[in-house]
Amino acid sequence: MRPILYAATDAGPEHHHSDAGRGRKTRPNTAPRARHAPGTNAPGSVGLCLGQRGRRSPFRFRYPPPNFYLVRSPVAANLANLPPGVTATPESFFAEPPSHLPIEQAALRSVAYADVFDYPLLAAEVHRYLHGLSATPEVTAEALARCSAPGGTLACREGYYTLPGREGLVEVRRRRAALARNLWPTALKYGRLIAALPFVRMVAVTGSLAWDNIDGKADIDYLIVTEPDRLWVCRWLVRAVGRVARRDGVTLCPNYVVSKRALVLSERNLYAAYELARMTPIAGLGMHRRLRRANPWALAYLPNAVEVPRPPVSDTPHTQPWPGRALVGLARLGERTLRSPLGTMLERCEMRYRIRQLAKIEDAQRESSYGVDWYKAHTTGNRHHALAAFGERLRVLRASAP
Repeated sequence: MRPILYAATDAGPEHHHSDAGRGRKTRPNTAPRARHAPGTNAPGSVGLCLGQRGRRSPFRFRYPPPNFYLVRSPVAANLANLPPGVTATPESFFAEPPSHLPIEQAALRSVAYADVFDYPLLAAEVHRYLHGLSATPEVTAEALARCSAPGGTLACREGYYTLPGREGLVEVRRRRAALARNLWPTALKYGRLIAALPFVRMVAVTGSLAWDNIDGKADIDYLIVTEPDRLWVCRWLVRAVGRVARRDGVTLCPNYVVSKRALVLSERNLYAAYELARMTPIAGLGMHRRLRRANPWALAYLPNAVEVPRPPVSDTPHTQPWPGRALVGLARLGERTLRSPLGTMLERCEMRYRIRQLAKIEDAQRESSYGVDWYKAHTTGNRHHALAAFGERLRVLRASAP
């Protein structure tokens, strides 16, 4: 028998067997269950379950039902792998949205968080990303003027605000922005290609490119929304596009794929709020609005981040080439074909195979979760590193405050 790791909800024993409801005799699932620790991406009622696959096993799963998820997420931060000098504080990982902050503190937090990514902010950007406080641009500008006065908590160079001693980041941002301008046309090209695939309903650029903050040869990160019950087929098609892109020397990272049933994100923290606020939709503006409306909690972290970011405008008008028009026609035909028992079988086979492969990967820094309605594969621990570094900056700023 081969052990399979699942995460099961508390929906009841009738949901714990693939043959339930098919007129076949089933046995209740009595496999040991373990409560997940805070910080995982699973819903509140999810725990880990280890079943045995085999003809004689009472825990025989032909296909994980919709209420089964494979969850791979660190129980706590791996402190040994944090950058030198960074200390993980409880508030950095599990903080509630800040509230009742003076505007100077809200602006300082905004600049300190951007400093984690070596990214100085313009006044308009500080206003957009004020932490936990809604204010007008005029009030924000007055607060920045007080903070950047001689002896203040912020420094200002050529209109960019940084922490004191970090003014050199202005040139870093300009250099990275120039690199991003060269990468955006490629991101738009492949993003529109992905949007034309069957069952894809939204494509948005996320990560460093969304901030125009890439360094060297950067990947292109996408968040993709799909039709329900075809997420894993979509992911397979997107991977095929990624293989084509690699021939052009481009690395695509569709590391967050959700279906329309999973628009409410389970991870709710400052890092996720920034991801939602800054993601740049390429296709599916209506679905992007639904995604934002489904996650109003993000506005508690960043109340001013309401406007939708737009991709840079190309010098030449976008015209869809013939292969793109042909792909749209093939996508429509593909959707009609895959809305069938054949499509359901392919979805189940791909999900079962892929989850088995993902379960073999042992990496303490994975911030990943997989299920019927979502695929999240963040393997480098960016969230934990960013929030830990932000918490350390806040600690230093508090210690140096008069």
